[in-house]
Amino acid sequence: DGPDYNQPSFDPLLQAHSGIMQAQGGHAQSPFYLTCGVCDYAAATLTAYGVSAALYARNRTGKGQHVETSLANAAMAVQSGDFIFYPDRPDLENGASDLWGTSPLYRIYLTADSSLFLAVVEEAHWQALGQIVNHADLRQNYSLQTASEEDADGALSLTLADIFRTQITTDWITQLDLAGIPCAPILSIAELFADEHIAANNLITTHRHPEWGEVRQTGLFATFSRTPAAIPRVAPILGQHTSEVLREVAGYDMEKVSQLIEAGAIK
Repeated sequence: DGPDYNQPSFDPLLQAHSGIMQAQGGHAQSPFYLTCGVCDYAAATLTAYGVSAALYARNRTGKGQHVETSLANAAMAVQSGDFIFYPDRPDLENGASDLWGTSPLYRIYLTADSSLFLAVVEEAHWQALGQIVNHADLRQNYSLQTASEEDADGALSLTLADIFRTQITTDWITQLDLAGIPCAPILSIAELFADEHIAANNLITTHRHPEWGEVRQTGLFATFSRTPAAIPRVAPILGQHTSEVLREVAGYDMEKVSQLIEAGAIK
């Protein structure tokens, strides 16, 4: 519906149209393009949610219905947490092209060999961090509240940045984990594919592709206790299953399928 109902719809176009790009870039800054297809995947999620809700309604009423969503709907959905407005509301949605975090305690820090994200949100985290970094003025000059309210590029961030550069990421993660402080190493995609936790949850699967040989791709995103699932094949090449679909779904015999192939109607 609406005046733009027949306009092209690709993920970055809706990132642009919905305010995502500008908000990620920040105030008076250039827009920022998100390389992950947030609108594409959110639209698929909304579709699954809509279908599930419609099936529930059908089970209760005995009536089916048409379910529809779009990339525009998805672009609004992924920002819904920021779309709650009230007097004196903080600036929640606007980022920056060089955004390190939102405060000294919720921020990226470079280490001696790579980087990590720190998420200190409770008093116990703050007290434990003071003990780990062993900085004399840290807990004396700041409370959890004052530290959280300081700018992400302020004096406390600079102090912590100098401290985190003194050790490698794995050493920091080990200490922070033991103290119960939320944190995570910042991985590349290649490192993610080699991550033990990802492998343990079968989030990566390997297949043989008819053109490209061995390929790795994402696995199953949900698991089921009574109906275990698997990804049986890799994404098809153009026309790979056309004959199968026409025979199994449309009921065409191979002679009919061959005629359509020869005529150039199908691939």
